[in-house]
Amino acid sequence: MKRFNLILCIIASVYMLFSTIASCQSSSKTESTKDIIIDTLSPNNSTNYAIEKEDSAKKEDNIKKDSVMAKAIDLGLSVLWADRNIGASSPECNGDYFSWGETTIKEKYTWLTYKFFIDSDDSGYPWKTNGEEDEDCTPNELSNLGEDIAGTVYDAAYTLWGEDWMMPTRQQWNELIENCRWTITTQNSNKGYKVTSKINGNSIFLPIAGYRCDTTLHAKDAPFYWSSTSEPSSPYHAFGAYFEFFACAPPYTGFWHRYNGLSIRPVKK
Repeated sequence: MKRFNLILCIIASVYMLFSTIASCQSSSKTESTKDIIIDTLSPNNSTNYAIEKEDSAKKEDNIKKDSVMAKAIDLGLSVLWADRNIGASSPECNGDYFSWGETTIKEKYTWLTYKFFIDSDDSGYPWKTNGEEDEDCTPNELSNLGEDIAGTVYDAAYTLWGEDWMMPTRQQWNELIENCRWTITTQNSNKGYKVTSKINGNSIFLPIAGYRCDTTLHAKDAPFYWSSTSEPSSPYHAFGAYFEFFACAPPYTGFWHRYNGLSIRPVKK
């Protein structure tokens, strides 16, 4: 009887051993096929988000193809304006959304997924008091990217479309606003603004793309576009252009939280 029990124990042990090996091999195969890249700011920064290598490569290739198709439109201003947004296959398409200073797209837009935010106190915010903005922000929680990121590695247009392109500054947006006629229209079934130069009559189309916060597309009735200019009085914000579609109000430049996903319309010298 003892010999029989011993044989049963040996059989059970061998079975458990092979089960464990099979499980590990299966797990190893699953891990290797994902090939996930973790994007972190520094060794001390917690992981903000991950994207699959294959999907990321495809998206980047598509964006580069869009840049080849993009045309630089002369509106008689200090810079030439692209005829489409980054990530758009045609002028009327919305294109992709970017957090300020980031050059990759993502599924979720929050402070915790913002590449340049370090959540050192586990609050989920770059400030200290229950979501209320104040002057107690720990300096290392938000990286200072400078007063203007145009033509830097933080500029999505410069990084993705090449060194000839860059994000427009706040001043360049104001120049466009002041020197063009803004007409609400539809182009290939997409609503937006036809922006016509008062100087030479050339025009571009700015689709109404809204903006992304968390995983949701907000304000689908209004365009939101980043500028390359930070808000000097607040480390949480950067300037962009905003257009109230239904209010028929003139466009203006304001500022938004840097983590929000906004459109980018590149310019060229």
